[in-house]
Amino acid sequence: MKISQLMSVSALVLGLSGGAHAATLEAFKDVAFESARAKDVTTILQFHKEGCATCAAQKTALEAAIREESPEKVRAFSVKFDPASEMAKRYGVKTQSTLIVLRGDQVESKSAGITDETKIRELLSHK
Repeated sequence: MKISQLMSVSALVLGLSGGAHAATLEAFKDVAFESARAKDVTTILQFHKEGCATCAAQKTALEAAIREESPEKVRAFSVKFDPASEMAKRYGVKTQSTLIVLRGDQVESKSAGITDETKIRELLSHK
């Protein structure tokens, strides 16, 4: 393959993968979470428990709801639910499948058991 052809293929691949970044549901990491809060982006916490069917359905709906969002505007974190954990206590989470939407340090909305993509979008757009 000629260098010019290789450069064209590389540009095409970079153009397809480099231009459009989508927000994704990330495993919770303290440093990434604090960084998102400090940047004042919309930050979503999904408290889940292994084997929870509602949590699994919620995860699918949440991923679909944020797919069109830029990671510079929305960050979403999956947090293992433990009612005794510091995160659960900090945000008053009493049950698995709870979604918390933050902007900076401010809790904008909170709900449990939502598995509908449209309702999750509504929760995210709460002003």
